[in-house]
Amino acid sequence: RIEAGGQVDPDAARFYRDGVADGRIRPVALPQRPNVVLLFVEGLSQSVVEDARDLMPNLAALERRTLFFENYYNHTFATYRGLISQLYSGYQLSDQDANGLVSLQAILHDFGYRTAFINTEPNNAQFTEYLAAMGFDDFISRKDWVTQAYTTLDYITDKDAFDRLYETIEAQHAAGKPFFTAMYTLGTHVSFDSPDLQFGDGIDPEINKFHNLDSQMGGFMERFEASTLAEDTLVVITADHATYADKAFLKSFPDTPRAHMEMDRVPLVVYYRGMAPETVDVGGRNSLDLAPTLLDYLDISAPNLFLGDSLFVPAGGDDGPLHFDRCFFDGSGVSKTGASPKEKLSKAEKQVLMARIRSYLAVSIPAGRDLGAYDVKIEPSGDGAALQLSSRYPVDAGGQLWFAVWSMSEGPDNMVIYTADLGDDGLWRCTVPLEAHNGKGVFYIHARVGDLDAPPEGNTVIMKIYYVD
Repeated sequence: RIEAGGQVDPDAARFYRDGVADGRIRPVALPQRPNVVLLFVEGLSQSVVEDARDLMPNLAALERRTLFFENYYNHTFATYRGLISQLYSGYQLSDQDANGLVSLQAILHDFGYRTAFINTEPNNAQFTEYLAAMGFDDFISRKDWVTQAYTTLDYITDKDAFDRLYETIEAQHAAGKPFFTAMYTLGTHVSFDSPDLQFGDGIDPEINKFHNLDSQMGGFMERFEASTLAEDTLVVITADHATYADKAFLKSFPDTPRAHMEMDRVPLVVYYRGMAPETVDVGGRNSLDLAPTLLDYLDISAPNLFLGDSLFVPAGGDDGPLHFDRCFFDGSGVSKTGASPKEKLSKAEKQVLMARIRSYLAVSIPAGRDLGAYDVKIEPSGDGAALQLSSRYPVDAGGQLWFAVWSMSEGPDNMVIYTADLGDDGLWRCTVPLEAHNGKGVFYIHARVGDLDAPPEGNTVIMKIYYVD
């Protein structure tokens, strides 16, 4: 939250930076304001690209002839957290939480770019709402792009997604204004098979989907490089997060050791025509650094509240594993990213990191914003002495919804369970007196259904953080 006139929200000031570190001189061959295409691939670990069976030859070859960042990890999981957290260089708590701070797309817009995001799940109302809230100039979400030939699929296939991407950026290029266009591809999601190309005998869907993605991506790049688009356009390829190491993945990739089901090395490739090949070993830093790295490479700087740093500058801080861009947070706990992911954080280090992350979440999530039909809306009472909570979460007939509330300063031992009342309008409501929770600071609010004696993961349906000054 950087307000008009350069004033910084006092709560956010602890994360404020007056610019992006300049660790790389803009390459001579790179145009002054190149167009930027940013591709987020669903669940792709670098180990899949490196697999001995040569499943992804196009991306592997691209890594060898472009700017490639190795030993680069995802900092969160899964897609809802992965996309927004990279674009804002921050963390998220719940899937539908917005971020009220500064984004990559907002900065590029201020520097004259027309920004756009292509939605490959236009029939997914929740995901569509989530993407639309990120503030792109153009949100491209067309249900007629879902291929009718695949009657069992309800998303834009990778083949069609790359075709639509090319058509979109070709039209944007013709308009003559610098553009920043991002897209997320879904075809490599857990449990999916390829509806198009297969690998070998085609009996393994885990392998098929990655091979198909690579082929479609290769076709897009071949088409791109042969066009005038390549004269002034930068292409960035990465993942929303690492491949989820479920049983199916581990069976199909038995020679790929994984110390963490959700965290792994992920690809990050930057390409433009005429560049010299370069590999940068980032030694375990993570995807919090995506936004500042791209801005550094584009030679663009602006005030921000990024938690990450440019990968072109040395790893920051003297706190080693406690620096944000070496920490993985999935909404519950923290782990360490790095060359030795099995090295665990101590209990004291985890407590320090969680306190820092909670402080960030308290200022990044816009207070009182109604984000969706099943979210919790939080509003201060007129006299400021209480919080008014409401939710439209569906509860089975005769069931009950509760709100569990506690303050960070006193911890879960100070938790109070409030029974919500169901109104005729379908909203569950309750009032939380602030004096019962130390009056101010960071508050944790869990909406719960079912058995109150069950552990939180068994009955918490929505988690929220709220900050009271």
